[in-house]
Amino acid sequence: MNITVTPIAFVKNSRTTPIDDAWEELVSEITLAENIPTEVFDHIEDFSHLEVLYYFDQVKDEEIIFSG
Repeated sequence: MNITVTPIAFVKNSRTTPIDDAWEELVSEITLAENIPTEVFDHIEDFSHLEVLYYFDQVKDEEIIFSG
């Protein structure tokens, strides 16, 4: 089975190296994809929380470390 993911937004920040540590000081910005209307945020304050799922796409498969 294949699962296709189509992004609805993108996360941007100043980090340039794909490392696992020291994220607590970094501020990231989520920008909606061009085809997603800003109205998706209408009444967002009525929700108690958001869940953001993300896909790291900047690391080569052979460089992924699954355990410490």
